[in-house]
Amino acid sequence: MAYIVTINLETCEGCGDCAENCPVEILSLDARPADIPPPESAEDPEKVAIVSGDAAECTGCMACVSVCPSESITIQEI
Repeated sequence: MAYIVTINLETCEGCGDCAENCPVEILSLDARPADIPPPESAEDPEKVAIVSGDAAECTGCMACVSVCPSESITIQEI
């Protein structure tokens, strides 16, 4: 099975919980694009989560989804 990981940059708080909990280490934090303002609840307003590794390695375990405080991550089976 294959999965698509989508991160809503407009609601991502930049906390890094998803990256810390991803067992295949495909998520990390990066600089927030200048044209996307952080949410008021942002832990780190200058950062957002991104898929930085090989997205094909996603196992669909939902670890990132379950720890995201802003529900900014979705995983879809394709």
